[in-house]
Amino acid sequence: MHSHRTLLVHIVWATKHRERSLTRDLDAPLASLLASYADACGCRALGVGVAPDHVHVLASLAPHVTLATLVQQMKGGCSHDLAATQLAPSPVRWQSGYWAESCSPAAIDPLLTYLRHQRAHHAKPLQVEPWRSKRDD
Repeated sequence: MHSHRTLLVHIVWATKHRERSLTRDLDAPLASLLASYADACGCRALGVGVAPDHVHVLASLAPHVTLATLVQQMKGGCSHDLAATQLAPSPVRWQSGYWAESCSPAAIDPLLTYLRHQRAHHAKPLQVEPWRSKRDD
């Protein structure tokens, strides 16, 4: 018997000390790496958004994979691969933890638009983000 499931999650994590180390030329390689690590877990990265100091991923979570495992694989894997390929001018280090929120299928298109425009969004004066904790400031 097969079960139908749709587990969509919007995940965000920041660079260590909110360093603005994610340059524009890392956007495509980072998105590709994150998608490949999601695929390796049996999940799917539907979209990736990169800002200078954080990353957003909209993922479809496989029922056999925990959210923590997916995030650990994406964060650790892309950090390792960026260092190994020397694509980043300096090592990409992440803060511990992450923010995640489930979302409905109806939210996919607006969220993908939001992710595609992360750099423009963060070029504006300080935006209040629901995923930022007080200790990030």
